[in-house]
Amino acid sequence: MVATVNKSERIRQMLEANPGAMPSQIVEQMKAEGIKITSSLASVVKTKMNHDRKGTTARATPTLRKKTKRPPKGQGDHAKANAYLREHPGATAQEIIEGAGVKPQAAYNARTYAKNNGAHARKMDLQRKRRKYTRRAKQRAGAFLNGEMTALHAAAALLASVHGNVDHATEALDAVHQIRETVAD
Repeated sequence: MVATVNKSERIRQMLEANPGAMPSQIVEQMKAEGIKITSSLASVVKTKMNHDRKGTTARATPTLRKKTKRPPKGQGDHAKANAYLREHPGATAQEIIEGAGVKPQAAYNARTYAKNNGAHARKMDLQRKRRKYTRRAKQRAGAFLNGEMTALHAAAALLASVHGNVDHATEALDAVHQIRETVAD
C-alpha cells in the first residue's frame, strides 16, 4: 500500500525549511520528489502561512491611509502668505514664497486675491444674500398660501425681502395680487 502525501502539508514543510522560496521553486522541488502540484497551490499555501504567522486571518485587511493633520486655523501656508502680504502690500509671489516660507500655490492665491481686492469674495457674499432673501420670500409666500399669514404680513415680508427696490416691490405686490385672485377662486 502506497502512502498518500498531503500536498499542502508538504509545501508547508518546504517553506519552513526555506521561507524565502518562490512558488515556482517549490513546484520544481515537488516535481523532483514525484509530486505534481501547480504554482497557484504553492502560492496560496505560502500566503496563508504568512498570514497565520502574522496573527491575521487568511484575507488581509486593506491598510487605511492615515489622515494628514492640518495645522490649526490661521497657521497654514495661506494664512502666512496673507499676513506677509498685509505687511508688504506690493510683494510679488516670489517675494512671498521667500519671505513667508510658503508653497508657491499659497503665494499665488494670496497675490491673486489681493490683486482683485477680494472681488470674488464680495460677489459670493452678494449671491449668498440673494439666495437667503429669495428663500425667505418663498417660505413666507408658502405660509400665506397655507392661510398662516394675513395678506398684510405677506406683503410686508415680501417688501422687506427686496430691500426697498421699487421695481422688485411692484413685482412682489403683483404676485401677491395674483395669489389672492387664485385663492379667492
